[in-house]
Amino acid sequence: MPGAFVELLEAMPDAVLVATTGGRVAAVNANLCTLSGYTETELIDSSVDDLVPGRSRAQHVALRSGYTDRSDGARAMSARLDIVLLRADGTEVPVDVSLCTIPYADDRVIVAAIRDTSTRRAAELSMERDRAFLTAMNDVSRSLLD
Repeated sequence: MPGAFVELLEAMPDAVLVATTGGRVAAVNANLCTLSGYTETELIDSSVDDLVPGRSRAQHVALRSGYTDRSDGARAMSARLDIVLLRADGTEVPVDVSLCTIPYADDRVIVAAIRDTSTRRAAELSMERDRAFLTAMNDVSRSLLD
């Protein structure tokens, strides 16, 4: 990848992965290495599917292929809560992923911006638990008053 492109990747605040249409990692930034626990050398030319937990890998391959076959634009950050990145140590990190396809050489590449959502998802779960508790307390209070 050209030097200016690499500089752009490194300037991005999110973890960034650039993949070929065949699903091979072509470039990454330091933020992705930090998030994933892999070195750049380990990631380059590996399959992007290796960053997906085994239970979700077949679905990811199908979604990736579908996106590659029909897309030439951007797909915003996903609102799905089940997207996780499989780190080198085997732990899973909840993430949001935004995709963009751009022309490169005689083909296209897919640029994925990946954002760790651990803190936000923990807060969402805490709010859901609090809501459930308050609903249960309200139900109990209503029953006692009846």
